[in-house]
Amino acid sequence: MTRWIHISDLQFGCGEAEQNDNDACARELVERVIQEKPNFVINSGDLIHGGPGQDAQDVMEYWEDYRRAVKPLEEVCPVISVPGNHDQTRPDLSTELYCRQSGRSGQPPYYSVTIQDVHTICLDVVPFPHRGGFLSSSEQGKWLREELGQPRQSRCLIVVGHYPIFLSPAIYNNVDSTLRYDERTGEKGELLPLLLEAQVDLYLCGHLHLYERTGYSRLIQVMAGAFGLAFPDLMQQKPNRYSEVLDERQCYVRFSLTESAILGEAVSLDGEVIDSWSQIPASN
Repeated sequence: MTRWIHISDLQFGCGEAEQNDNDACARELVERVIQEKPNFVINSGDLIHGGPGQDAQDVMEYWEDYRRAVKPLEEVCPVISVPGNHDQTRPDLSTELYCRQSGRSGQPPYYSVTIQDVHTICLDVVPFPHRGGFLSSSEQGKWLREELGQPRQSRCLIVVGHYPIFLSPAIYNNVDSTLRYDERTGEKGELLPLLLEAQVDLYLCGHLHLYERTGYSRLIQVMAGAFGLAFPDLMQQKPNRYSEVLDERQCYVRFSLTESAILGEAVSLDGEVIDSWSQIPASN
Protein backbone atom coordinates (compact mmCIF):
# COMPACT_ATOMS: atom_id res chain seq x y z
CA MET A 1 0.00 0.00 0.00
CA THR A 2 1.27 3.48 -0.93
CA ARG A 3 0.45 6.36 1.43
CA TRP A 4 0.85 10.07 0.80
CA ILE A 5 -0.22 13.38 2.36
CA HIS A 6 -1.53 16.52 0.67
CA ILE A 7 -0.86 19.89 2.34
CA SER A 8 -1.21 23.46 1.06
CA ASP A 9 -0.85 27.15 1.99
CA LEU A 10 1.58 26.83 4.89
CA GLN A 11 2.54 30.46 4.15
CA PHE A 12 5.54 30.66 6.48
CA GLY A 13 6.16 34.28 7.40
CA CYS A 14 2.49 35.17 7.62
CA GLY A 15 2.56 34.92 11.40
CA GLU A 16 5.40 37.44 11.54
CA ALA A 17 3.98 39.74 8.87
CA GLU A 18 0.35 39.70 10.02
CA GLN A 19 1.05 39.16 13.74
CA ASN A 20 -1.02 35.99 14.03
CA ASP A 21 -0.39 32.36 14.97
CA ASN A 22 -0.19 31.01 11.42
CA ASP A 23 3.50 30.01 11.60
CA ALA A 24 2.95 28.03 14.80
CA CYS A 25 -0.05 26.24 13.25
CA ALA A 26 1.97 25.50 10.10
CA ARG A 27 4.76 23.97 12.17
CA GLU A 28 2.22 21.90 14.10
CA LEU A 29 0.70 20.63 10.86
CA VAL A 30 4.13 19.62 9.53
CA GLU A 31 4.85 17.79 12.79
CA ARG A 32 1.57 15.88 12.52
CA VAL A 33 2.36 14.90 8.94
CA ILE A 34 5.77 13.60 10.05
CA GLN A 35 3.99 11.34 12.54
CA GLU A 36 1.94 9.85 9.68
CA LYS A 37 5.17 8.47 8.11
CA PRO A 38 3.88 8.69 4.51
CA ASN A 39 5.76 7.51 1.42
CA PHE A 40 5.71 11.09 0.13
CA VAL A 41 4.06 14.49 0.64
CA ILE A 42 2.47 16.81 -1.93
CA ASN A 43 2.51 20.55 -1.14
CA SER A 44 0.22 22.44 -3.51
CA GLY A 45 1.74 25.89 -3.13
CA ASP A 46 2.09 29.06 -1.06
CA LEU A 47 5.02 27.66 0.86
CA ILE A 48 5.79 31.16 2.13
CA HIS A 49 3.93 34.48 2.59
CA GLY A 50 5.76 36.41 -0.12
CA GLY A 51 4.31 38.81 -2.65
CA PRO A 52 4.65 42.19 -4.38
CA GLY A 53 4.91 44.23 -1.19
CA GLN A 54 7.42 42.07 0.68
CA ASP A 55 10.96 43.21 1.45
CA ALA A 56 13.63 40.91 -0.05
CA GLN A 57 15.23 40.30 3.35
CA ASP A 58 11.87 39.35 4.84
CA VAL A 59 11.26 36.92 1.97
CA MET A 60 14.58 35.19 2.61
CA GLU A 61 13.71 34.90 6.32
CA TYR A 62 10.38 33.33 5.38
CA TRP A 63 12.16 30.79 3.20
CA GLU A 64 14.55 30.03 6.07
CA ASP A 65 11.52 29.44 8.33
CA TYR A 66 10.03 27.10 5.73
CA ARG A 67 13.26 25.17 5.19
CA ARG A 68 13.79 24.80 8.95
CA ALA A 69 10.25 23.48 9.51
CA VAL A 70 10.20 21.11 6.53
CA LYS A 71 13.71 19.67 6.90
CA PRO A 72 12.59 16.99 9.44
CA LEU A 73 9.79 16.01 7.05
CA GLU A 74 12.20 15.69 4.12
CA GLU A 75 14.26 13.32 6.27
CA VAL A 76 11.20 11.05 6.46
CA CYS A 77 10.05 11.16 2.82
CA PRO A 78 10.20 13.17 -0.44
CA VAL A 79 8.24 16.44 -0.50
CA ILE A 80 6.79 17.30 -3.92
CA SER A 81 5.73 20.93 -4.35
CA VAL A 82 4.26 23.39 -6.85
CA PRO A 83 4.45 27.21 -6.76
CA GLY A 84 1.66 29.34 -5.37
CA ASN A 85 0.98 33.02 -5.90
CA HIS A 86 2.72 33.92 -2.61
CA ASP A 87 5.83 32.08 -3.82
CA GLN A 88 6.19 34.60 -6.66
CA THR A 89 8.28 37.40 -5.19
CA ARG A 90 10.00 40.62 -6.16
CA PRO A 91 11.61 42.03 -8.17
CA ASP A 92 9.92 40.35 -11.15
CA LEU A 93 7.26 38.12 -9.54
CA SER A 94 8.97 35.08 -11.08
CA THR A 95 9.34 31.54 -9.72
CA GLU A 96 13.15 31.64 -9.88
CA LEU A 97 13.62 32.00 -6.13
CA TYR A 98 10.91 29.40 -5.49
CA CYS A 99 12.75 26.91 -7.74
CA ARG A 100 16.04 27.53 -5.91
CA GLN A 101 14.42 27.06 -2.52
CA SER A 102 12.44 23.96 -3.53
CA GLY A 103 15.36 22.05 -5.05
CA ARG A 104 14.70 22.86 -8.72
CA SER A 105 17.32 25.53 -9.34
CA GLY A 106 17.78 26.10 -13.07
CA GLN A 107 14.80 23.85 -13.90
CA PRO A 108 11.18 24.67 -14.78
CA PRO A 109 8.65 24.62 -11.93
CA TYR A 110 6.62 21.94 -13.77
CA TYR A 111 7.74 18.30 -13.71
CA SER A 112 6.56 14.78 -12.96
CA VAL A 113 7.66 12.08 -10.55
CA THR A 114 6.64 8.47 -9.96
CA ILE A 115 6.81 6.99 -6.46
CA GLN A 116 5.82 3.35 -6.15
CA ASP A 117 2.56 3.08 -8.13
CA VAL A 118 1.60 6.78 -8.08
CA HIS A 119 2.51 9.19 -10.88
CA THR A 120 2.33 12.87 -9.92
CA ILE A 121 2.39 15.74 -12.44
CA CYS A 122 3.25 19.11 -10.90
CA LEU A 123 2.12 22.28 -12.72
CA ASP A 124 2.74 26.00 -12.50
CA VAL A 125 -0.76 27.47 -12.76
CA VAL A 126 0.41 30.91 -11.63
CA PRO A 127 1.66 32.22 -15.00
CA PHE A 128 0.05 35.60 -14.46
CA PRO A 129 0.87 37.53 -11.25
CA HIS A 130 -1.65 36.47 -8.60
CA ARG A 131 -4.24 35.17 -11.06
CA GLY A 132 -4.20 31.45 -11.74
CA GLY A 133 -4.49 30.26 -15.32
CA PHE A 134 -3.25 27.67 -17.78
CA LEU A 135 -2.28 28.19 -21.42
CA SER A 136 -2.29 25.00 -23.47
CA SER A 137 -0.22 26.80 -26.14
CA SER A 138 2.66 27.46 -23.70
CA GLU A 139 5.81 25.36 -23.33
CA GLN A 140 4.28 23.86 -20.19
CA GLY A 141 1.10 23.05 -22.11
CA LYS A 142 3.05 21.25 -24.83
CA TRP A 143 5.02 19.35 -22.20
CA LEU A 144 1.83 18.36 -20.36
CA ARG A 145 0.15 17.00 -23.50
CA GLU A 146 3.21 14.85 -24.16
CA GLU A 147 3.30 13.74 -20.53
CA LEU A 148 -0.38 12.77 -20.48
CA GLY A 149 -0.05 11.08 -23.87
CA GLN A 150 2.45 8.53 -22.57
CA PRO A 151 1.20 4.98 -21.93
CA ARG A 152 -0.01 4.79 -18.35
CA GLN A 153 2.55 2.99 -16.19
CA SER A 154 1.11 3.71 -12.74
CA ARG A 155 -2.16 2.78 -11.06
CA CYS A 156 -2.87 6.28 -9.73
CA LEU A 157 -2.46 9.49 -11.76
CA ILE A 158 -2.39 12.84 -9.94
CA VAL A 159 -2.10 16.40 -11.25
CA VAL A 160 -1.21 19.19 -8.81
CA GLY A 161 -1.68 22.95 -9.20
CA HIS A 162 -2.04 25.74 -6.67
CA TYR A 163 -5.29 27.22 -8.01
CA PRO A 164 -8.56 25.23 -8.13
CA ILE A 165 -10.42 24.41 -11.34
CA PHE A 166 -13.78 24.24 -9.54
CA LEU A 167 -14.71 27.08 -7.19
CA SER A 168 -17.68 29.15 -6.09
CA PRO A 169 -19.02 31.40 -8.88
CA ALA A 170 -18.89 34.26 -6.37
CA ILE A 171 -15.07 34.27 -6.59
CA TYR A 172 -14.51 33.44 -10.26
CA ASN A 173 -12.41 36.60 -10.48
CA ASN A 174 -9.72 34.84 -8.44
CA VAL A 175 -8.94 32.38 -11.26
CA ASP A 176 -8.36 33.05 -14.95
CA SER A 177 -10.89 31.61 -17.42
CA THR A 178 -8.14 29.47 -18.98
CA LEU A 179 -8.11 27.37 -15.80
CA ARG A 180 -11.49 27.52 -14.07
CA TYR A 181 -14.65 25.62 -14.92
CA ASP A 182 -17.53 28.05 -15.46
CA GLU A 183 -20.77 26.38 -14.35
CA ARG A 184 -22.82 29.28 -15.73
CA THR A 185 -21.66 28.76 -19.32
CA GLY A 186 -20.29 25.21 -19.23
CA GLU A 187 -16.88 26.45 -20.40
CA LYS A 188 -14.21 24.03 -19.17
CA GLY A 189 -11.09 26.16 -19.67
CA GLU A 190 -7.92 24.70 -21.14
CA LEU A 191 -6.63 22.35 -18.43
CA LEU A 192 -9.73 20.37 -17.44
CA PRO A 193 -10.33 18.78 -20.88
CA LEU A 194 -6.74 17.48 -20.87
CA LEU A 195 -7.22 15.90 -17.43
CA LEU A 196 -10.53 14.30 -18.39
CA GLU A 197 -9.18 12.88 -21.65
CA ALA A 198 -6.19 11.36 -19.84
CA GLN A 199 -8.44 9.92 -17.10
CA VAL A 200 -6.56 11.66 -14.31
CA ASP A 201 -7.73 10.41 -10.92
CA LEU A 202 -7.02 13.42 -8.68
CA TYR A 203 -6.43 17.14 -9.08
CA LEU A 204 -4.90 18.49 -5.85
CA CYS A 205 -4.88 22.23 -5.14
CA GLY A 206 -5.15 24.93 -2.47
CA HIS A 207 -5.23 28.74 -2.56
CA LEU A 208 -8.61 29.32 -0.86
CA HIS A 209 -7.43 28.34 2.66
CA LEU A 210 -10.06 25.69 3.28
CA TYR A 211 -10.89 22.05 2.57
CA GLU A 212 -13.16 21.11 -0.31
CA ARG A 213 -13.81 17.90 -2.24
CA THR A 214 -15.39 18.20 -5.68
CA GLY A 215 -16.35 15.40 -8.07
CA TYR A 216 -16.74 15.97 -11.81
CA SER A 217 -17.12 12.99 -14.15
CA ARG A 218 -14.58 10.60 -12.59
CA LEU A 219 -12.08 13.33 -11.64
CA ILE A 220 -11.92 14.36 -7.98
CA GLN A 221 -10.54 17.79 -7.05
CA VAL A 222 -9.26 18.00 -3.48
CA MET A 223 -8.45 21.41 -2.01
CA ALA A 224 -6.43 21.47 1.20
CA GLY A 225 -5.77 24.43 3.46
CA ALA A 226 -3.35 25.11 6.31
CA PHE A 227 -3.73 28.87 6.47
CA GLY A 228 -5.68 30.18 9.46
CA LEU A 229 -8.40 32.11 7.65
CA ALA A 230 -10.56 31.21 4.64
CA PHE A 231 -11.15 33.84 1.99
CA PRO A 232 -13.54 36.50 3.40
CA ASP A 233 -17.15 35.26 3.61
CA LEU A 234 -16.34 32.26 1.41
CA MET A 235 -18.17 29.85 3.70
CA GLN A 236 -21.30 31.99 3.31
CA GLN A 237 -21.15 31.80 -0.49
CA LYS A 238 -22.83 29.11 -2.55
CA PRO A 239 -20.16 26.48 -3.37
CA ASN A 240 -19.57 25.17 -6.86
CA ARG A 241 -22.39 22.88 -7.98
CA TYR A 242 -20.20 19.76 -7.89
CA SER A 243 -18.87 20.38 -4.38
CA GLU A 244 -19.45 17.46 -2.03
CA VAL A 245 -17.77 18.61 1.22
CA LEU A 246 -16.67 22.11 2.29
CA ASP A 247 -14.94 22.88 5.62
CA GLU A 248 -12.83 25.86 6.76
CA ARG A 249 -10.79 24.05 9.40
CA GLN A 250 -7.03 23.81 8.91
CA CYS A 251 -6.26 20.31 7.75
CA TYR A 252 -4.13 17.92 5.76
CA VAL A 253 -5.40 15.13 3.51
CA ARG A 254 -4.05 11.60 3.69
CA PHE A 255 -4.34 9.13 0.86
CA SER A 256 -3.79 5.40 0.52
CA LEU A 257 -3.60 3.37 -2.66
CA THR A 258 -4.75 -0.19 -2.02
CA GLU A 259 -5.08 -3.06 -4.45
CA SER A 260 -8.58 -1.94 -5.41
CA ALA A 261 -9.08 1.75 -4.52
CA ILE A 262 -7.77 5.19 -3.65
CA LEU A 263 -8.80 6.06 -0.09
CA GLY A 264 -8.87 9.67 1.11
CA GLU A 265 -9.33 11.31 4.51
CA ALA A 266 -9.19 14.99 5.46
CA VAL A 267 -7.82 15.39 8.99
CA SER A 268 -8.05 18.56 11.09
CA LEU A 269 -5.22 19.81 13.30
CA ASP A 270 -6.94 18.33 16.35
CA GLY A 271 -7.02 14.90 14.70
CA GLU A 272 -10.70 14.81 13.72
CA VAL A 273 -11.52 13.17 10.39
CA ILE A 274 -13.46 15.87 8.50
CA ASP A 275 -14.20 13.77 5.42
CA SER A 276 -13.48 10.32 4.01
CA TRP A 277 -14.17 8.73 0.65
CA SER A 278 -12.89 6.16 -1.84
CA GLN A 279 -12.61 5.99 -5.60
CA ILE A 280 -11.60 3.40 -8.16
CA PRO A 281 -8.49 4.35 -10.16
CA ALA A 282 -9.00 4.64 -13.91
CA SER A 283 -6.32 1.98 -14.36
CA ASN A 284 -8.63 -0.56 -12.66
